[in-house]
Amino acid sequence: MALRLAGLTAAAALTVLSAHGQTAEPTTEGTIYTPADFARFSPRTALDLVREVPGFQIEGTSGGRGLGQASGNVLLNGQRISSKSRSTSDALGRIPVDRVERLELVEASTLGIPGLSGQVVNVITQGGAISGVWEYEARFRERLEPRLNDGSVSVSGETGDISWTVGLEADANRFGHKGPEYVTDGDGTLLEVRNEDLEGQHDLLEGTLELNWTPPSGHEANLNASYAYYNFNNRLQGTRARIGEDPIFRTFRNAEDEWNAELGGDYALPIFGGRLKLIGVHRHEDSRYRRRVTLREADDMSFREGIRLDEDYVENEAIARAEFDWAWREGRDWQVAAESAYNRLDAGGVFFEAAVPGMEVPVDQFTPTLVEENRYEVSLTHSRPLSEKLDIQVSLSGEYSEISSEVGTDTQSESFVRPKGYVSATYALTDTADITLRLEREVGQLNFFDFVASQDINNGNDNAANRNIVPDQTWRIEAEIDRNYGDLGAAEFRLFHEEIEDLVDRVPLPGGGQGPGNLESATRSGANGNVTLHLDQFGLAGVKLELEGAWETSSVEDPVTGRNRPISENRVNFVFGELRWDIPSTDFAVLIAAEHGRRQRFFRLDETFRYTQTKPFAWAELEHKDIFGTTGFVRIGNLLDSTDKEERAIYSPDRSGPVVENYVFDRDFGYILTVGLSGSF
Repeated sequence: MALRLAGLTAAAALTVLSAHGQTAEPTTEGTIYTPADFARFSPRTALDLVREVPGFQIEGTSGGRGLGQASGNVLLNGQRISSKSRSTSDALGRIPVDRVERLELVEASTLGIPGLSGQVVNVITQGGAISGVWEYEARFRERLEPRLNDGSVSVSGETGDISWTVGLEADANRFGHKGPEYVTDGDGTLLEVRNEDLEGQHDLLEGTLELNWTPPSGHEANLNASYAYYNFNNRLQGTRARIGEDPIFRTFRNAEDEWNAELGGDYALPIFGGRLKLIGVHRHEDSRYRRRVTLREADDMSFREGIRLDEDYVENEAIARAEFDWAWREGRDWQVAAESAYNRLDAGGVFFEAAVPGMEVPVDQFTPTLVEENRYEVSLTHSRPLSEKLDIQVSLSGEYSEISSEVGTDTQSESFVRPKGYVSATYALTDTADITLRLEREVGQLNFFDFVASQDINNGNDNAANRNIVPDQTWRIEAEIDRNYGDLGAAEFRLFHEEIEDLVDRVPLPGGGQGPGNLESATRSGANGNVTLHLDQFGLAGVKLELEGAWETSSVEDPVTGRNRPISENRVNFVFGELRWDIPSTDFAVLIAAEHGRRQRFFRLDETFRYTQTKPFAWAELEHKDIFGTTGFVRIGNLLDSTDKEERAIYSPDRSGPVVENYVFDRDFGYILTVGLSGSF
């Protein structure tokens, strides 16, 4: 494997470095872009600008344990986003383009910010009068109600040293598919035919507030708050005809009502020859799930039986972090940081049965479960240049965590210490090409829901609780090559390999049953890259080509068969391509794009499961950049008529035995028409 990765690295380096194109003018800040550089795309927000940076793909923040060091690859005015729920794209989408002064595309090693590596875009904003951005989309799909409530608006302004942004977003979706499902035995003999259709929707309404204080004294404070309400509903229903039995009409309904809120902020000040930054975040989420299965006679729709499962979950997270940065000499930066995080999950549920319609009787009340974690982390990071072309960053850290689970009156706790850290080095191969090598020891994020027993009343895939689960730890080595071709575009290529300990997967549990647990070791390797090419110099004025691809392989010893297999649901591959033509001397642009990806099967002890789309998802779009001062588009999706395919195999007594049932459906979800408008004020 190591030789294979080395060979791919060498091949990628030769490919990236051998391409010809106009060389970008290097600056001490990296490659500088202004909004004028992307004027042909009619950008409305900072997000529109960053999306057009050649050879750059936005990476979200890690969403891992606590806040930790900076993650992702986008900064705002040289600072990370001190939020758990606000994504990078959300933050950029609320910044009007007239407030963006420039974008700095730089190597993370030149910034001295712990946690970052590879290429980073630093969005530099400026003040101005009150301004705002808005967008609206409507979507129409076969057999579904139209989606008419998707849009957002944000307003920004400043008063003296205080700037502010207020936002409101409605995010909605409608989805579904329809078609037969066939159930066969291990020999392929037909056992059952199901003719069912799925319809579902989700709706999110979120309000946000951001305040920034930047007085001339060098102090700085940021405050962000958000509140959101989320509603999800889907319905799967249809006739199930088992060979030799009377057909039934079955309905499964799944619903969730949730509200969540977050309050976060940070305060930075110069002190003791350095800079101290204090960060605090508090999140609360309250979710209520309602799931119901109803069976009726297919001939007259008379009620046969029904079950219902109600579950309530309350999640809390509180984080306090302090960072002190100083430089003994220019370019030689140090940071010492300490963080405390508290996480909590309260879970409970009730199971109902009904022999007659409208008479649901509680038959089982699940024992309330409380899971809590107190975690503490300290880190020391140093960044410095070793030569004119070589920069290095080293970080050493460790965490202490105590996790307790309380089921009724039975309490169990466990504590552990985990070392972490990384070494990252960036070398300037040329003025326009860099290679970054990174070796890191990571600690994964536990899912507290793994501590709670769960029931799947639709497929019967129940999971027992596991109170002895621990987070995975990973050694990761990564190589990234970035190449800027000036006016032609840019490219990025990355290779990685991981050695994983205590992988979280499905395992047999003591006392019978199965659920999440730890497997001793696993490996994962892969490659991904992207390239952006502007083809004007080849006589194709206004034409841009974007390509992206990824490939992964993984291996873990199966707890059932004892043989090596892929990690459950690990990515296999992904490809994306987009061709856009901004027609010269007009306000029109057209594009055509497609993407397709595959994942490994999900492995339970007695079954496997995989969901795929049968063909690449392709779409075409026509855009007009000046409809009375707004930008509008019409998009047609699923041009290749891809379908949803699901394959499920049941084994007996487990996967060491033969297949006893196969479930397969290939269902159509039709074409998708989307129209949208966006503007600024």
